[in-house]
Amino acid sequence: MAPDDLYSFMCSDEGQNLRRQTELSGVDKMMLKYSGKSSFPFKEVIQQWHLRKKASKKFPHLLKNNPHWLFPDAVIIEQATAELIANERFKECKFNNSADLTAGLGIDFYSMLNQSEQSLYVDANETRVQYAKWNFKEKKNVNVVYGKAEVAWRGQSFDLVFLDPDRRSNGKRTFLPDDSTPNLNQLLPEISPFAGEVWVKLSPMVDVVGLRRLYPNAHIRVWSLADEVKEITLHIGNNQSGYAASILSNTGKRFDWFPKDNGSRLLATEVEDFIYYPDAAIRKLQMWDAMCGEYGVKMLDVNTNVFTSNVFLGDFPGKVWKTIHVSKPGDRNLIDVEGMHVLRKNYPQTVAQLRKRYRIREGSTLLLACKVAGKNQWITGESV
Repeated sequence: MAPDDLYSFMCSDEGQNLRRQTELSGVDKMMLKYSGKSSFPFKEVIQQWHLRKKASKKFPHLLKNNPHWLFPDAVIIEQATAELIANERFKECKFNNSADLTAGLGIDFYSMLNQSEQSLYVDANETRVQYAKWNFKEKKNVNVVYGKAEVAWRGQSFDLVFLDPDRRSNGKRTFLPDDSTPNLNQLLPEISPFAGEVWVKLSPMVDVVGLRRLYPNAHIRVWSLADEVKEITLHIGNNQSGYAASILSNTGKRFDWFPKDNGSRLLATEVEDFIYYPDAAIRKLQMWDAMCGEYGVKMLDVNTNVFTSNVFLGDFPGKVWKTIHVSKPGDRNLIDVEGMHVLRKNYPQTVAQLRKRYRIREGSTLLLACKVAGKNQWITGESV
C-alpha cells in the first residue's frame, strides 16, 4: 500500500479501531485475527500501529511534531540513531548543502536538514525511499533519491556528507570499514574532494585505537547516553583531529570532554577518600593520562580504570563515591544486607560470581572488587 493511502486509512474510524484493538490485544494476536482478510491489507495497518508505538519511545518528539510519519519496517527503527543524539550532533551546525547517503529512516537526516539550506536524502532501499518521500513531503529543502551511496551524489558538492554504513555482512555484524556497505575505504577517497566535511557514524564496538591508526587526521567523537556508549562518529575534513567524549543524560544535559595530550598517568599506592569511575564515553577513549592530568586523580592500578583522590571533584564526568572501607577480598563484614552495587574491575571473579558466592542483592552501596597497587582488594563506598 502506498504511504498516503496507508495514512488515510489509519486516520479513518476503521483505522483508529484497529489501533485500539492492537493496543489492547497486542500485535501478534491481531495479526492472527486478520490473517484471512484478503480484501484489504489489514496486517500492514496493524503493523504500522505497532511500529509507531515502538518508535514513540525512541523518537518521542519526531512523532509529536510529525504525526503523519510512517515506518517502512521494524529493523530500521532498531538501527536508527537515538533522537537525542541526532539532535545534539547537528544543533550547532549550519550548512548550505548537505547529504545523507545512507539515510534509512532519516533520523539523522531530519536533524541535519533543519540546519541546512538544502539536503539530499539517498538510500538504496526502494521501499524506504518511498516512505521517505511521504515523511519529508512538507519539507521544501529536501531532495529524496533512490540510489547507491557510491554514485547518487556524483556531479554535486556539499558542505557536509553524512554516512551511516550498514555494518552487517552475510547476516553477521561487522566493525571493519572494509566490510561495511558502502565500503568506507573505497568511498571516502572518492567523495572527500567534493565535501567540506564527511561525518561517519560507526558502531560503539569499534576499537578507538585501531580507528586512529586507520584515520590519523580525523576527529573521533564517542557518544554516550545514560552511561552507555551508543556510537562513535568519525569527522573527516576541515582540518579536524583529536578526540572528544560527548556525554548525554536522559534529560538532555550534555557534557563534552576534550582530552589533552599533555597529561601524565598517576598511579595510586592506596585508596584515598573518594572513588571516581569515568563515564562510558571516556572509558571508551582510554585516555587515562589526560584524565589524570586534568582532574588530578590517580589510577588504582595500571589496568584498573577506576580512580581515587583525597579531593572531592563535583564536576567529574562520571560516578563518584565516598570511600567507606578498604579490606581484603571476601571480607563479609563489608557486605550490606540491604544490597550493594557491585563493580568489578581487573579482578578474577565476575560480578555474577561475586553476587552468587556472597549472596549480595542489588542495592545502592558500592562494593568495588578490583586490583589496587598490584593487590586484589574490596572497597565500599557511598554515592556522593
